[in-house]
Amino acid sequence: MLGARLHARQLTRTLGLSPGEVSVQVSDGRVTLSGTVPQESLIPIAVRLSESVDGVVDVTNHLRPAPDLAPDI
Repeated sequence: MLGARLHARQLTRTLGLSPGEVSVQVSDGRVTLSGTVPQESLIPIAVRLSESVDGVVDVTNHLRPAPDLAPDI
C-alpha cells in the first residue's frame, strides 16, 4: 500500500530509524504502528507524527522499545 510505505518512510527519516524497524498499516484512515524503536521515548513521538497526517482518524500503537543488546557486566 503506497500510503503506508510513504508514512513509514516519513517516520524512519524523522526519527532516524533504519528502514524496516517500523511497520505501518493503513486502512480507512486507521493507522497501525508495529515494530521496535531504539528508545522508548520515540514511541509517543511516532504516534503524534502519525496522528498529525491528514486523513488519519485513529492510530493503534504496537511499537515497543528494542531490547538492550549491551552485554551484562
